[in-house]
Parts: sequence; C-alpha cells; structure tokens
Amino acid sequence: MSIQSPPTLLELAGRSLLSDKSRALLDLEDLPIELFPPLFVEAFSRGHTEVLKKMVQAWPFTCLPLGVLMRQPQPEMLRVALDGLDMLLAQQDRPRRWKLQVLDLQRAPRNFWRTWSGAVVDASSPEGMKKNRTLKLGSAMAAKLPLKIFIDLCLTEGPLNEFLTVLFLWVTQRRDRLHLCCKRLKIFGEPTCHTRKVLRLLQLDSVQKVEVHCTWVPSTLVACAPFLGQMRNLRKLLVSQVCVPAHTSPEEQKRLLTKLTSQFLRMDCLRKFCVDAVLLLEGHLEQVLG
Repeated sequence: MSIQSPPTLLELAGRSLLSDKSRALLDLEDLPIELFPPLFVEAFSRGHTEVLKKMVQAWPFTCLPLGVLMRQPQPEMLRVALDGLDMLLAQQDRPRRWKLQVLDLQRAPRNFWRTWSGAVVDASSPEGMKKNRTLKLGSAMAAKLPLKIFIDLCLTEGPLNEFLTVLFLWVTQRRDRLHLCCKRLKIFGEPTCHTRKVLRLLQLDSVQKVEVHCTWVPSTLVACAPFLGQMRNLRKLLVSQVCVPAHTSPEEQKRLLTKLTSQFLRMDCLRKFCVDAVLLLEGHLEQVLG
C-alpha cells in the first residue's frame, strides 16, 4: 500500500488560484515567481488553456520546458503555447517580467522544472529564486533576441504527425523571429520532401547527434551531405546501409566520395563516427577521417 505525499503549500496555492480562473488571469503579473512552475503544471494537467496562454506571455524564466510535461505529443497543448507566444510577439510593450528565450519541446528524462537558465534552483527556496533572478536577462534585452525552440526529431518516410505539422507550419510563418533547434536528429527510410523541408527550417549548427537508419544509395547520402556540412557542432554521426549499385563506375564512386568527404572536413566538432554497411567508404576510411 503506497502513501501519497500531501500537496505542498505551493501546489495548494496554485489550485486555489486556478479555482477562480478570472482571478488567476488578473493576478499573473504580480504572482510570485516561485508559484509559476507549480501553477503551470496544475493548469496544464487540468487543461486550463486560457490560463496557460497568459502564463506563456508572463513567463518570468528564460526557458519554458513544455516537452517534459507531455508523455506523448499533444498537438492541442502545443497550439495553446504557440497562441500564447503569438500574443506575446504581437505586443508593443512586453510584460515587465517577461524573459522567455527558449520553448523546450524535448522530452529528456530530467527534472527541468527545477532547472532554470542552467542553474539548478529549488522552486521552494527564496534564496534559490533570488539567486536565479540575477541570471536572467531583462525583458528589453530578451525581446531583441530570437526565440529558440528546441525539439528532438525522428523523421520517417511517412507524412509528418499532427504535432510536427502544427509546429513546422508555425515556424515557417515566423522564421525571421525565431530559431528552430534540434540537438538529436534521427532519419529512418528514404529522405522525402518533408525531410528536406525540415532540414531547411533547422538551425543546423544546433545539431549535435545524427542517426541515419535506412537503405540509401551513395547519391542520396551525398545529396544530404551539405546539410551535414552545416552542422558545425555535430559530435556524433551514425550512418548505416548505404549500398553501391552494381552499375556505378569507379569514376562515379570517386566523385561521390570526394563530395562526401569535403563536407566531413567542415565538421570540426565530430568526435564519434559510426558506420555499418556503408560500402562507398570501404577502403577509403583514412580519406574520410583525414
């Protein structure tokens, strides 16, 4: 028999505030910042979309780690957050405490709700919150920086799911005001027009790990190589199953290999390169590593 921990005073305060949503909307500007994380979690779990939109606009931290609240992609909750961002971006005068720089849609198994701007802070600790305030940019400075959206991507041959469709359409229409960033990218199957469109949307220098799991021909790998060459901070690259068609001449193989290795030369941060059944590189690994 398990005994549930009683709710904290912060959680109880958040529930009390949400019990009167009109009051919650009015009080956000003066809400103590230590109440924002538990109130946001409570509003998210209970589907209080209007409160969530307003909380996005008034968010007093540099990062809103929305992804870890979703056990699976939730397009409707993404729309709520994006609507809140649209309202924020449209405002001439930003909220006095607004400092949001990053919408984090990654679902990494870490407790982001105790981590703000790179410093681990106990939300119940006034000392921690006071210290954390000094790490934040002022709203005027933050407003000049492009908003960053972080997400880990797994692209397949099939059509994009609803969550990614909503996100990419929103990003496409606002590319001048934000950066779409991805630390971990996986590609399964043949690259499609969707794959190339997504790669063009990404801030490629944000990518740190790429996995390619599919049966490609060398020309397909070479066509994607310029994207790899722009991933200046790529640390790990895994490529498998690149078969050389029987009719490919030695001259053509050499041309493709030269194009591929020219992009590898631009990957200054690459530390781990794993290949499995990439026949184009057979006998040429020194050239690649050089």
